[in-house]
Amino acid sequence: PFAKATFATLSKAKPTAAGLVFCVGAAHFQCTVSPALVERACRILDAIERKLPELGGQVTRGTDKKPLCLDFGGQPVVFTLTERYTRTEFIPESERKSLYPRKDYAYHLTGELKLAIEGYFDGRKSWSDGTRAKLEDKLPEVLAGLAAAAARTAWAADAYPVRETSFVSYDPGFDDLFVNAPKP
Repeated sequence: PFAKATFATLSKAKPTAAGLVFCVGAAHFQCTVSPALVERACRILDAIERKLPELGGQVTRGTDKKPLCLDFGGQPVVFTLTERYTRTEFIPESERKSLYPRKDYAYHLTGELKLAIEGYFDGRKSWSDGTRAKLEDKLPEVLAGLAAAAARTAWAADAYPVRETSFVSYDPGFDDLFVNAPKP
């Protein structure tokens, strides 16, 4: 249902100045693509959503401040699906004689999709269309990478627990060194 909701939102969205449509939020996958690639991107998201239960994962609705994520045994994994583009800088004709000319940008959409995992962990974090294979052909690798990301973040959380106290601690004996010291 989340891929379908993402498709509905992207289909109705108006393109930005760069020609991209995007959706974010608690009930949508994070996706930024051109209107021409909306259907393809949502097919990929739907395939991921359907295969997750086989790997012990599920899609979890986000909260107000947190985006939609994949949940592998209580360990959230957030990812984005974006279309690659190039940007060319130019000075508009009306600004050429100005002392401080304003720069504009022209965006050129490549039609290549990239899936990237957010957050820090050891391991592969992104997959994209290549010369030999499209992202759809790499879905088994992507799904294995998403599961591995959850496992690595869970391992790191267990190996390096967050301290309950602050890094800066107050030692009352430290002040005594300066209170009783003779003044120069």
